[in-house]
Amino acid sequence: MENRKIKWAIIALIFAITVSSVSLMISLRNNKQQQAKIEELNKQKSFLIKDKAKEEEENTDIDRVSLLSYQEAAPDLYAELPAKIKKPKGMVYLTFDDGPSPNTKVILDQLKEYDAKATFFVVGEKVEEYPDIVKRIKAEGHTVAVHTDTHDYNKVYQSVDNFIADYEACFNKIKEVIPDEQVDICRLPGGSINAYNSNIYQQLNAELLRRGFVYYDWNVDSGDASSRRASEREMMSAISWNRDKQKDSIVLFHDGASSQYATTILPNLLKTLQQKKITVQKLSNDVMPIFFGYKDYR
Repeated sequence: MENRKIKWAIIALIFAITVSSVSLMISLRNNKQQQAKIEELNKQKSFLIKDKAKEEEENTDIDRVSLLSYQEAAPDLYAELPAKIKKPKGMVYLTFDDGPSPNTKVILDQLKEYDAKATFFVVGEKVEEYPDIVKRIKAEGHTVAVHTDTHDYNKVYQSVDNFIADYEACFNKIKEVIPDEQVDICRLPGGSINAYNSNIYQQLNAELLRRGFVYYDWNVDSGDASSRRASEREMMSAISWNRDKQKDSIVLFHDGASSQYATTILPNLLKTLQQKKITVQKLSNDVMPIFFGYKDYR
């Protein structure tokens, strides 16, 4: 009897020890799981803190960009970008830079004779000198657009701020002469990318588009600003090549006081275009632009 009691006591002790061990193991396991959860939460918290810091840093960067001086300048110098761009159809767009001048009047007569329209990228200082010619350009259904106010490459391309100031001056002079003209396109002196603006062209071109102004380079060069002038045949060849590729042709001419080549070649070129039933039109901001490709001039 006594032995049986001792036996059951031993069994009860073993059971108690086993239960305690199991409870301890469960407790330890739960503690480990809880610790793991705490570590995971801390890790998530760390990520959240880092994400928040990154977001604040990005917001700071955005604020810093928004405070660039040239973006704050000229608060009224904005236009509306087109809702849709026309699909190229092999059209020809004759463009004239650096005017107006007495040569512009000759060109207007020639365009009128062949019922052709064109685009005149004007110099602000010349707009002041020849306001009546600017009014005539507008009255005869052509486009008047910004080229530059001073045409001083070194000054204009010294910084984006300088360019915007020059652009605004030319823009305002056009609006003073023809207030109802929709001045929303432009051509940069020397084109959108050149040796003078190699340090700023990316910011500059982006700023123009941000403000709603579409800039136009060219894909047919008359060569009238160089010693190598293109013949009518060479220009027609380039125009025909573009048409075969379903591309528009934007032709570069100049109508400044020292640029008379356009007045000599234009009649034959217009006659040939008319005979081939090729439409000669003016640019508007919904025409597919010609942009020079980005190059490294440095």
